[in-house]
Amino acid sequence: MGIDAEFTSYPLRAMADAALQRARDLGAGHADFRAERIRAQHIGLADGRLETLHDGDDLGLAVRVVVDGTWGFAATADLTPEAAAGAAAAAVDVARVAAAINAEPIELAAEPGHGEVTWESAYQADPLGEDLLDEAERTRQLIGSRYFARAPETDAEPAADQGKLHPIGDLARMLGVKPDTIRH
Repeated sequence: MGIDAEFTSYPLRAMADAALQRARDLGAGHADFRAERIRAQHIGLADGRLETLHDGDDLGLAVRVVVDGTWGFAATADLTPEAAAGAAAAAVDVARVAAAINAEPIELAAEPGHGEVTWESAYQADPLGEDLLDEAERTRQLIGSRYFARAPETDAEPAADQGKLHPIGDLARMLGVKPDTIRH
């Protein structure tokens, strides 16, 4: 499915170059850069009714360095080459401050660099390509059909409640908890 065009329209190469060069200029023996976009959706249901619907998009970049055997890290949500260079400078500052408490200097393994690498979560269907309200309705239907069972008719329930859907009570019974001890 590939990385979306909106994300790749950012100056990713220019940001990486600015960050790595600034880290080198400030004395980092190692530096790595990453830019990422994390998309997430949350659908919250209560008793089969939609309560929460959230579609989130987090963008940012991070720079990690080793300066004189100590790790430093900094990140920002500003996706510009200037901000990337600033994050590299901040990571170097963090490493220098942390050096005072570093009892064991970092020694990186002798491994060749991997160059520019792209990683994308594995999925068979684009989980974010659907309309969020349609997805919420499908989720509600799935939960309703799989988890909402009819309460058994017993003498302990008032006649008006017998045979109705009681998801909280049914779950409580399955877990061995008295339904009247659960707050709705």
